[in-house]
Amino acid sequence: MSRNVSWRALRHNGLGTVAALALLAGQVSAHGLPPDLAFYGNYPNPAARCEAVTARETQRCVATVLRAEAACHLGAMPDDPCDAAAVDAKVNQARLTLTNRIRPHCSDQSANQLQFMNVDELLRDATNGCRGLEGTTLSAIDLPTRRGVTPVGVAQVQCTRAMGAAIIRVARSAFEIDRHTLAPIVRSLIGPAAKRSRVTRSRDRLNASAGSLARRLAPLCAAEDVTALYGLDAPAFLTTVGSLAHCATGAIYVQGEFVCPAPKCGNGIVEGDEFCDDANRTNGDTCPGDCTRAR
Repeated sequence: MSRNVSWRALRHNGLGTVAALALLAGQVSAHGLPPDLAFYGNYPNPAARCEAVTARETQRCVATVLRAEAACHLGAMPDDPCDAAAVDAKVNQARLTLTNRIRPHCSDQSANQLQFMNVDELLRDATNGCRGLEGTTLSAIDLPTRRGVTPVGVAQVQCTRAMGAAIIRVARSAFEIDRHTLAPIVRSLIGPAAKRSRVTRSRDRLNASAGSLARRLAPLCAAEDVTALYGLDAPAFLTTVGSLAHCATGAIYVQGEFVCPAPKCGNGIVEGDEFCDDANRTNGDTCPGDCTRAR
């Protein structure tokens, strides 16, 4: 799937980016019901090694893809347009590199122990995890356009660029937090209470990361500009973007704790069966108040 199909076509055709990730990753249909975190982990060494490599390489894929996309979405100017073909080439190469680096470390047996049907399904889900986090992040960056809001003046243009950079940082940070939370659980015997403690700490870290990025935004992005452009304040919106990294996490760690959150109309991100989401519940604007297709 090309980069244009993976997010631009979905945006224009009304299919939410997170809905596409759920479809691509097939978390429930492919794997069955993911096990509760209390019963997840402590895998044999080959399987634990396979999972560690898969998570590491997915994180690298996400970093490479978002770095390539950022050159277009945050740096392109009217007189210096984005080279979409070059970005597509980098994105496709990152996905190919992902599968090539994982395959030598994973067998069908280890993939099956990790709740995948076989290594090919694991590779598909790792690729889709990288693709889905890319799509979610770009959907968040694109929110002002979806709301029909055009930045006015130098300050708001600067704000959209600063906010876009913060969105990319929080998406990458959230996936990294999830990875470091689950990695010891995969390879070691850890009791349910200790697992729950790790989950709580990971959520605290995500909230702290979003809050820190919002504070760093303040000199570049006035609070009233953030609300005018994105419909939400910076901490709330960045926390929402970070929570959606769980979709990518759930694609490669088959467990029931870190999965796509339930869709929430009005948070600015198109999720689940939503047709649109412009960060409010108001009728008569760019999106109906219930986020469904206008009749």
